[in-house]
Amino acid sequence: MIIGRGMIANELTEIDQDGVIFFCSGVSNSNEQNTQEFDREKKMLLSLTPTNKKLIYFSSYFVNFENYSKKQYYRHKIEIEQMVQSLFKKFTIYRLPQAVGKSYNPNTLTNFIANTLIDNEFLPIYKGAKRNLIDIEDVIKVVNYANKYHLFYNKTINLIAPTNYDIDEIVTIFESILDIQSRKQYFVSNEVEFDVLLTNEVKELYAKLQINFDEFYLEKLINKYYKRN
Repeated sequence: MIIGRGMIANELTEIDQDGVIFFCSGVSNSNEQNTQEFDREKKMLLSLTPTNKKLIYFSSYFVNFENYSKKQYYRHKIEIEQMVQSLFKKFTIYRLPQAVGKSYNPNTLTNFIANTLIDNEFLPIYKGAKRNLIDIEDVIKVVNYANKYHLFYNKTINLIAPTNYDIDEIVTIFESILDIQSRKQYFVSNEVEFDVLLTNEVKELYAKLQINFDEFYLEKLINKYYKRN
């Protein structure tokens, strides 16, 4: 059972199964401030209880870091995680970074960069800012294997790439793939660099599934979803 209609929900259709609720119908814009949107997600989660099914919730990796908790979006994510842990007997929470895939959501980092370049608009770059990007198909591989072999039972898992990428590097790759020169505007970043928190269990699973985060991972990822024919 899949709750949601966005990128993650669409990718999950191939591994949908009885006995599992994939909950991916949450607020998708990290700048959201409308409390009604947050309340809608809470009500939807509550409507799924009581149940004996396992619930899988996709949260944000950035809730690991206190400086992000100033945003209502991340405080809300933590609250939903707590609800999942208290309301469902069987669950797994996956904390994701910027997942990249086929998406029409203009608020994703990669869609924003691509659209800004194509529209020839100024692109704000915060010096030293980094982001963690992962292919949504790699996420689905891990989730599918974990479900099949009953891994991560009642756990919260950071499912991220082992490398944080500089925003400038990400933009440079987009420029090359789209063959467009960006109109960058540089700003001083007050952002504190975030750590890569990956357990050995997840690293070993990446290796088992042949998910190769080599030096070309980022370029291949952007090329896969944004190269124009």
